Amino acid sequence: MQLDLSENFRKPGKETTLSYEPEFSESFRDGTACSLKAGQKPVIEFRFVTTEKGHVLMTAKGELLFEAPCDRCLTPVDVPIRIDLERELTGPEAEKSEDPEEDESTEDLEGHSLDAEALLLKEISLAWPMKILCREDCKGLCPVCGANRNEKQCGCDTFVPDPRMAGIMDLFNQAGNNGKAVE
Repeated sequence: MQLDLSENFRKPGKETTLSYEPEFSESFRDGTACSLKAGQKPVIEFRFVTTEKGHVLMTAKGELLFEAPCDRCLTPVDVPIRIDLERELTGPEAEKSEDPEEDESTEDLEGHSLDAEALLLKEISLAWPMKILCREDCKGLCPVCGANRNEKQCGCDTFVPDPRMAGIMDLFNQAGNNGKAVE
């Protein structure tokens, strides 16, 4: 959604407050679709205050609740993402600064319009946790049969021999098959 801020950029001292309900239903994390929790009506409160002509201080606050799979057992987990953002936006009529860090404030602007959707998706990706677990001691899935080890013990043999020991294991197997000791 594009938010028109043309009046804000022109009138110093102008203050605008908007309640915005995100239109996206999914966010993608490493190729995995994570959807907003069903039944939730997420609202992000935007506030725009014009500090001087061409400069607007934007704040955005709210919380989104996503449902994502546990990284170990794939059980759905609620993931709250808090949006608490403060940024100075520079309009096209403002004098351009030579500081490259200030140019970041215009990357979400197209003229006088702010792309709220793109801004929120970027903030979500930055706030997303590195690892999502259903619980700290999650045992994950059995690599042999795929059973959820949190729910039951499947009894599968999950021993994986060290490939670096393959040569010596061959010697032991030959010795056991021939019935003779290896010299």
